[in-house]
Amino acid sequence: MYAKKNSLAPVVPVDYVVNCILAAAWKAHRCGATAIYNYAGHSKNMITWGRFMEIVEPPGWQFPTEKIVWLFCFKIRENQIWHKICVFFLHTMVAYFADFVLICVGRATIAVKNYRRLDKMMDLISYFSIRSWTFQQDNVLELWDQMGKDDKKMFKFSMEDTDWIKYARDSILGARMYLLKETLDTLPKGKRKLKIMFVVHYAVVALFWILKNGIDDDRFFHVSCVVFQDEFRLD
Repeated sequence: MYAKKNSLAPVVPVDYVVNCILAAAWKAHRCGATAIYNYAGHSKNMITWGRFMEIVEPPGWQFPTEKIVWLFCFKIRENQIWHKICVFFLHTMVAYFADFVLICVGRATIAVKNYRRLDKMMDLISYFSIRSWTFQQDNVLELWDQMGKDDKKMFKFSMEDTDWIKYARDSILGARMYLLKETLDTLPKGKRKLKIMFVVHYAVVALFWILKNGIDDDRFFHVSCVVFQDEFRLD
């Protein structure tokens, strides 16, 4: 991801956005005036892009999709040129290789299309993630204060007490269930597929290492040991 690690991430749950819109409509009807609401989290509970990427990765290992075509990772790169180089080798090349394998086994190609969609979305996000933003949210805070206790419970949108770790977990799990249409009973299949991708990924890494340095290089064995120590994450 092309972003600044220390930049604030104005990430908000979409259902909170809907609740804020409904509350704003309620106030507009009540007061007869329309205000501008910059809904971008809460100033007392913001999170950086670096921290957000850290907490999103563990749920990805816990709830892997069976539609995975390669081992995933979450990396932030602040240099745009280096980011584009990495996208080419880690997204574009991998996608074409995956589709080539699918063609060989007689299945429909999906990787290139999906990676193009992902890269397009990340390019749109990068406009915000590479910069630091300060949003004036007085109207949002005032709107929240004017709501009653029951309304706050039913139409909650304040992020002052948001648990970001739980938010990341729910987001990954929700994407798996509602976007990819995978129920929890497919989780064992997803974990098995992720283990396969883990082995394939590092087998390819090892192959390139051998081609470049030779198998007699002591560093190869050291790196191999370090890499496969991480396999506990797949359990």
